[in-house]
Amino acid sequence: MTVEPFPLLTPNNFSPDQRTRIALFAMNVGLLQSETLSAINVSGVDTRSVTYNLPVESLTIVPGFDWLYNVIVRLPDDTTLKGDVAITLTLRGQTSNTVFVSIH
Repeated sequence: MTVEPFPLLTPNNFSPDQRTRIALFAMNVGLLQSETLSAINVSGVDTRSVTYNLPVESLTIVPGFDWLYNVIVRLPDDTTLKGDVAITLTLRGQTSNTVFVSIH
């Protein structure tokens, strides 16, 4: 639970790979009964125009806000990644607005 800029690796997290996860908040991303997390594609583009797939690890409804979803994604392991990353989420052909996060 920290603010950006995010490190790619953090020693104090719950995962043995020590890779940073970030929480994104989105509307209208509920999965259909036959869909899995793989239906959601989250990608990031850095300032060098390198595109990264950010694996979705969790999708939950925010308690008390049945219209808002918390999407947890894992940052890539490319140690050269630094600066702003433009992130979009795609589900069933619909792409979200772009959000920017800072990586250090």
